Order: sequence, then structure tokens, then C-alpha cells
Amino acid sequence: MAYQFVHIQTYCPKMMQVSGTKDQFKSTEQVFGEAARDPHYSKHVEGPQRPIAVKNFGAISVAELRRLHDERRAEIGETVRGSGGKRYQRRLKSDFPTLYTEIHSHPMTAEEYKTASPEAQAQVGTWANAALKDFVCRMPEGVRFAAVVHLDEAHVHFHILAVNMSDPKMSANKLHVGKIAAEQWRQKNGSSTTLEALPRPKLTTRSNKPRKPKPSKNRATQAKRDAAHAVAVSAWEADCAEV
Repeated sequence: MAYQFVHIQTYCPKMMQVSGTKDQFKSTEQVFGEAARDPHYSKHVEGPQRPIAVKNFGAISVAELRRLHDERRAEIGETVRGSGGKRYQRRLKSDFPTLYTEIHSHPMTAEEYKTASPEAQAQVGTWANAALKDFVCRMPEGVRFAAVVHLDEAHVHFHILAVNMSDPKMSANKLHVGKIAAEQWRQKNGSSTTLEALPRPKLTTRSNKPRKPKPSKNRATQAKRDAAHAVAVSAWEADCAEV
């Protein structure tokens, strides 16, 4: 994976297309499998290796978290109103997100880590512990989580997978700081489903590239024309770069 600092995302059982891609889809099953390095979900990794389980701060195994998630989700029902006004119970919709994840990536590559000194490796461990401690401090009570370190991709990174067990619907969005902020904004400013976009900047028209000068039989005249054209092209390129 690429060096990306921190990535936060929520997932549901339904296969959902990854934003910005054409052929990538993810679901809770896929995310659990990839974190645990299930061969079926690790085909994107050359030579996948067994993840290093993190057991600090109350973390549990990925397998145990997956069991808790699946069992709790199967138990949850929600009350909805039908077209005739009658209320009835149904299971959570397959596109309702119930798995929260964070990926923390370190600038040290996996290969560098494997050959690094014990002191350098200890610094990476200190970073991971600090990030995990911060995660625990940010989470509300009742959150169960697992964490694993991967050393089989480009950079050293670790996954945090969390389930909001105390929430009636196990809502993962209630753990996502960005979604929480968006909901607070909507509560304050209105019920619109999306935030207002920034105003689109006015486009600046790029000028046409200077035409080549007409050829001249006189070498001196041709040289002057070529020199003037080179200056014009240089100025045009500077204008284009600014645009």
C-alpha cells in the first residue's frame, strides 16, 4: 500500500464500490479477510505474510471481533413504516455501515523495518502505541476493536477494526469524526444531505501557442525570427504554467 498517514472508513456487508475506482469493491467480509490475510482477499499483495496481532489497550483478535460483529448484527432489528403507514420490524439494511476502520501508515518501508536496528524498530513501536492509545481515547464506551500490523506491503502500517457494540444499530458512522462533524453541521444549518460545495473558481483562458515564423531565404532574418519565436514560446509556456 502507499504511504498515506491515516485513512478512516466505514463498511457494510453489501459490496460497495470504492470511491474514485472503477473495479474495486469492499464489504465487511472483505475488510475482515484482508486484515487477517485470508488468501481469498489478499491477492493484491505479493507474498502475503501473517499479520502481527496487537494486544495492547484491550484489543481482541480479528476473528473474535468478526464473530461479535456478525452475531450482534444478526440480532438487530429496526422498526420501519410501510407505505400503508403500518410499522413493522426488519433486519438492518445490507448497506448500513457497522464496521469502522483506521489504517495508520508509517514513512518507513517494510523492507527498511526488517533490516533496521532494534532502536529504530522500537521507535516504530512507540509510534504505533501512541496512535492506538489516541484511538482508544477518542472512542466512546462499548467499542470493541482489533488491531494488526502488516509488513508485506510497501510501508509499515497497521489496521484498526472497531465495532460500536453499545449502539442500538452498531452504527459505525457514529465513530467517524468526519461524519460526526457533518451531522453536527446539518443539525445546526439544516437537513440537507450534503454540505455545500465551495464556489467553483473562474477558469482562466489559456492563450494560443505562438505560430512558427514564415521561413526566410535570408539566414540572418531567419535567425532573428527564430529567436523572437523562442522568446514568445517561453513567455507562452510561463503563462500556461500559471493558468
